[in-house]
Formats: sequence, C-alpha cells, structure tokens
Amino acid sequence: MDYDLTAFNVQDNKSTRAVPIKVEVCTEGGHNSDDMHVISDGQDEIKVKEEVPNDAETKQEATHGVETKLEVSDNENKSTNTKKNNFESKSIDEDEPKPKKGRYQVKPELAHKVYEKMVDELVGSYVIGLKEVPVDTVASTVGYKNPRSDAIYAAVKVARETGVFTKTKGVFRLTDQGIQNHVPKEIPPANPEEALEKFWMQLEKKLSSGAKSKGKAIRTAAFLVWNLLKDGKSHDMANVLSVTGYKGRNSTGFEQVIKALKELKFIEKGDNKVSFTDKLFPFGRPA
Repeated sequence: MDYDLTAFNVQDNKSTRAVPIKVEVCTEGGHNSDDMHVISDGQDEIKVKEEVPNDAETKQEATHGVETKLEVSDNENKSTNTKKNNFESKSIDEDEPKPKKGRYQVKPELAHKVYEKMVDELVGSYVIGLKEVPVDTVASTVGYKNPRSDAIYAAVKVARETGVFTKTKGVFRLTDQGIQNHVPKEIPPANPEEALEKFWMQLEKKLSSGAKSKGKAIRTAAFLVWNLLKDGKSHDMANVLSVTGYKGRNSTGFEQVIKALKELKFIEKGDNKVSFTDKLFPFGRPA
C-alpha cells in the first residue's frame, strides 16, 4: 500500500495550540537526521520532523491578525524611576561610614562633684586594704548604674589632670600622689574587736565588688562563716559549709565567700580544715 505523505501535516491536539509536524517517508537504509523522529510502519519508515512555529504567525493567529501594543502610563514610569533612584541612593548611603555619636557635655561643676565622690570611695577602700576597686563598684557607689556614663567619663578626665587616681583594666586605683595627699596616716586598731571590725569591712567591700557575690544571701553566709572562724581555731570545712545553709561546696554563694577570704589572705586551708590567719589577730589569737 502506497501513501503520498510528502505534503501531509499532523496536528498535535494535546497541546494548547496546534504544532505543525512535517512527515517524510524514507525507505530502509535511509538517513535519519538528529532532529527527526522515526515511526516504523512495516517496510517503510516515516520520519517525523517537528517544525518550530513562527512566533510572529502564532501571535497573529492569537489576535486574529490584530496587532496589539503594550503602553505604560507616565505614572508607572515615574514610580519605576523613583524606586530605582531610591535603591541607588540607599546603596550609596550604606557604603558611607556612619558618624560616631558624640558624648554629652557634662558641666564642670558636676564633673568635679563626681570626681570628689570617687576619690572618697577610693580612699575609704585603700584604708581597709583594697588598693584596686572595680569601675562598676565605684560608679554605683557614687550614684551611677552605668560605669560608662558621661559623668563618670568626665570625672576620670579630671583625675587625669590632677593625677590622683588612674583607670586600668577595669579598675580604679590611687596614684602615689593620691595616696600622699588624700589617705590619712594609718592608725593601728586599739583592741582586737576594732581590728576584726576593720577586716570585716574589708571583706564586705570585696564581696560587693564581685558580679556574682552581690545580694543579702551572700553577705549573710559570709557573716556566719566570720563568726565561726573568729575564735581563732581550726574548723572542719563540712562544719563551715553547714552553718551557711548551702547544700554543697560548689554552691555559688559558698564558693564566692571562700574565694574572697582566700584572696584577702584571711584564711588558711589544710587537711580539709580552715582557720583565720594571724593577720586578723594583731593582738594575738583568742585564748
């Protein structure tokens, strides 16, 4: 059976638009190009070649030959240009360095007032043996929660001019000039009770300067330990722990009390026992 397929077009009805397909017949041994599909029908092979539709013709069919043109209003053009300009402006602004915020200009009277309070605090700490005081402790004592406040900054600037105290690594300390001009001559305690009172004030100051040591519970625990050890005798560490009410030696409060006593060289430990050092008993240990 012979077919004349040289001018036969096949329509693909499954797609949304008809796709013209060119069909050619070849005999066995015929050459097949890469872009042709082969359909076998007995002895003859039918080469099916899909032709790419002409975009212009397709558009014309879709519009029934009527040519359409998309127009953009002036308002849309202005909106697009505005967005583009805003984006370019924003990109440029982000690349530019932001100006640093300047400090508030503190009045000289206030700066000197805060400075004098800070000197008094440092002198009081020095008298009881604390030669270095944390910046945040001094700031809170003179009435400022933020150690970076403008008033504190201005007072430190005055201190540089007078040479009374310095600020290094987060602590304040009196200079030799400050000690000579502001610290009174040390008067030795008159009796054992006065000596212990002086050392207790030093421990309180030490505890208040620690970030984890602040609070009534810490001070109460320290006071109980102090009353136990002030007899000058050696006590079991378990007994010292029990009077504080803490459950274990690794409790934060108990660790802070023992740490403060050790740093001040107020206690000595050995064989799971602890006692006050001779430093706390300038008149000799109690009988």
